[in-house]
Amino acid sequence: EFNKKSVQLAKEAIKNSNKKVAIAGSVSTFGSLYKYGVEAMVPGFKEQLNILSGEGVDLIILEAMSSQADIVETIIESTKESKLPIWLSISCVIDDQTNKVMLGYNDTLDTDTNIYEDFELSMDNFGKIHNGPILIAHSDIKVTGQAIKIAKKKFKGVSDFDDLINLKLLLKKNPTNFTWNITIHFISGYFNNSFINFNIVPNFFEPSI
Repeated sequence: EFNKKSVQLAKEAIKNSNKKVAIAGSVSTFGSLYKYGVEAMVPGFKEQLNILSGEGVDLIILEAMSSQADIVETIIESTKESKLPIWLSISCVIDDQTNKVMLGYNDTLDTDTNIYEDFELSMDNFGKIHNGPILIAHSDIKVTGQAIKIAKKKFKGVSDFDDLINLKLLLKKNPTNFTWNITIHFISGYFNNSFINFNIVPNFFEPSI
């Protein structure tokens, strides 16, 4: 019911704004009980996806930040039957021992860094099963810059050029509103909402000052 109500409220807000706004439905890995195995997560992912799709969202964002690689791959696979555009959001950290960019996360300065696997390997594997945009999110800005370079090298980008063109048109018509409604929640708290514009490239969105 919360998912349905959220989409309904978003639609009402769009009507009141008199602006063209896309609604992104968020399917998150947060709270997934890893101890039961990734297969046990699939029904929950699919149920939320179906609810949001049924309510009429324009795209789905898989919020897989802080998740292990096999969870990310599982949530991607759970969307295979969806006809909506699918975006993937992941996070990364620096391994202090090797100085390499890794799939992982670190919530605060006083908590341990969670390191999962080499980020280049992750991009290779995710790119085999996901052909939509990839967002580098909830990561230190210095790590994000390095991760973007890796992503540009390893990820082929969106497969449907028409979707990319339509997205460009939407951004051109209303860039601030689109960014605020779709993207700003990925960076709030990390950049104090300082970045609200994104440069679109064939692979993903890159923050600009």
